[in-house]
Amino acid sequence: MQMRRTTVAIAAAAGVITPALADPFIDFAFNPAQSGFEGTLSLGVETSGSLIGDYDPDTNPGGTRTKPGLFGSFGPTENVPVPVDFGVDIGGPATASISGSMRLAFNAEGDTVRVSGYTAAWGPGSISLPATLSLDPDSFRTRSPDSTFPGVPVSLPIGEILLSDLSMVQVGDAAAGTLTSRAGGFDYQVTVPVLLFGTATLFGQTIDIPGVPLAIPLDGGVDIEGDDAVLFSQRSFTQDGGAAPGLQLPTFPLDLPTVLPPGETASLLFSLELENILFALSGTQTLVSSGVVIPAPGAGVVLPLAGLWLVGRRRR
Repeated sequence: MQMRRTTVAIAAAAGVITPALADPFIDFAFNPAQSGFEGTLSLGVETSGSLIGDYDPDTNPGGTRTKPGLFGSFGPTENVPVPVDFGVDIGGPATASISGSMRLAFNAEGDTVRVSGYTAAWGPGSISLPATLSLDPDSFRTRSPDSTFPGVPVSLPIGEILLSDLSMVQVGDAAAGTLTSRAGGFDYQVTVPVLLFGTATLFGQTIDIPGVPLAIPLDGGVDIEGDDAVLFSQRSFTQDGGAAPGLQLPTFPLDLPTVLPPGETASLLFSLELENILFALSGTQTLVSSGVVIPAPGAGVVLPLAGLWLVGRRRR
């Protein structure tokens, strides 16, 4: 049978307290029913490459053909790639639950905390957000239909884009922060460097978000009673970051409305390289969890209570 004993050591005026102890720690698993994010989210995708008509002499002889430039000859079977910059801006309100975990080590005497192993997965399911397509091609002409595209930037709303499997994973060494002792526990502030991963479904293609660096601030408190600990963290923040993956995307089809004259549709194929991903968050993150304090071998857990130092020890 396990018994607990709490020894109260009154701190003398000379500052004689228990010797310095190794840092205890708590492993927290976030409760998704009480943990989450509410705010706005935006994702920008920047690519460059080429577009070409979907004409094929064997399988699609009546398809659209393209050729760079506004004037000149256009042979009956010509279909020439046109340089293009292609971007998608996704953004809007976002609400998600959060599951995940982290280890929080603390030193009440040194007023420090360290966070390691932070992971946060957003759910449930996908987030649907409105998106706008931006095109900046060189000037070009088409056949089937006959049209001229004068090479000016074009923005088109393209409906909803799905963001899925969003998650954050801590990188680097344990993140150090500050601790403020109080009766029954402590408050803390720490900023955790993470990489954000996920996928975006765009024009039937799945685009991986390949690790966007962000810095997530965690402010909150930990209440400790015996060996049991409860964490509550809530912080409003704005964060943005970017990555330059340099990935070749699969070729995908996209129909564009004609410009001169308007009223018809050109069927095009896009071959693009993913150059930049820009990600931004603005809102409030809440984390709620419970755990058990794990002391270092032979060490106690030192917490202040009403001017006294409580040293919680286990004895079998």
